[in-house]
Amino acid sequence: MSKFTKEELLEGFMPIIALAGTAKSIALESLRNKDKSGLAEAKALLLEAHGVHHKFVTAECEDDDNVVVELNLIIAHAEDQYMAAETIISLVEILLDVI
Repeated sequence: MSKFTKEELLEGFMPIIALAGTAKSIALESLRNKDKSGLAEAKALLLEAHGVHHKFVTAECEDDDNVVVELNLIIAHAEDQYMAAETIISLVEILLDVI
């Protein structure tokens, strides 16, 4: 597999940023409202972001001889947003159980 172009990376990783950001916002809103009902939507958005992420990770793993995805600021930001959303959703679940 050849390297992804910069345009392909932007098209691929920008949705991760948007989905993870929205998931974080929904989870935090659930915490503000002391209502778990939004967490299902937040998790669904995070799962959708994971699907996009998985496509790139799989492509990288399947090509032993080449770097398919070169690290850049957009990818680093997408990874950070995804991990932050995952952490926030988990923490909100725990906090809502103890409130």
